[in-house]
Amino acid sequence: MALKQAPFRSIGGKHTAHHVQIPSLASLFSLKWKQFKVETIGGYHFRGQEKEFVHHAYNGMDDNVFSAINGAQEWINWRQIPRSLRKSMHHHGPALIVDLGCGPGSSTRILSWYGSPAWHIIGIDFSEDLIRRAKHLSEIGGFRTASGGRPKVEFVVGSVVEPLHDASGVRIKDNSVDYVNSSGIVGHHLDKDNFVRLATELQRIIKPQCWAVLDSGPHLKRDVIQPIMEQHGFSLRAKVRGVPLDPRPQLIFQKTS
Repeated sequence: MALKQAPFRSIGGKHTAHHVQIPSLASLFSLKWKQFKVETIGGYHFRGQEKEFVHHAYNGMDDNVFSAINGAQEWINWRQIPRSLRKSMHHHGPALIVDLGCGPGSSTRILSWYGSPAWHIIGIDFSEDLIRRAKHLSEIGGFRTASGGRPKVEFVVGSVVEPLHDASGVRIKDNSVDYVNSSGIVGHHLDKDNFVRLATELQRIIKPQCWAVLDSGPHLKRDVIQPIMEQHGFSLRAKVRGVPLDPRPQLIFQKTS
């Protein structure tokens, strides 16, 4: 993957490091081609909404296949996640962040970089293989802020449509979470019924006036996501796109009741 050095600011603290590697604009075409070769030419099927099918597909992926199918999504994440944070998380103090469908920690790494050392981030994914890779990345110091700080990061094997818990197995407390991020799981892998289960859990765990930032996608779009979130006490505050006219924006919801 072609990478470049590009300056970005975290939302809190002074900087001792001013650069982060993000995929270049030109690399998107190469990433999409790699994805096409694996999915269409290679016939590797992973898109779907049936839990056991998706679990089997992701749990059996080697690093090369996962990098090929997730490269374009990671490219989008490097643009969407910081923009979503800037539109919502305005305080720099302690906060509990939940990263749904964190995979091997790629989205968690972006949240860490643009976040605060005072944050506690819980990454959740139902693939044991991907969580094992995320934990290894944590062990070698892969999660830092732009200022060089180290937020507390932990990873959990779990389903996003069941009660959410931390790494010790304790259920996340009611009204305790400041920010929930979802990048590439809601819009791609949840059906309406499962999303209602997730929305119910988000209503339980997120603090009043705090945030749920959810990806829309080909299988679950805004016209389904928004009314369900509104029924669970959230209001849509903004949409964030990776590129202009991107049909899969992140939707920024605030808990208002």
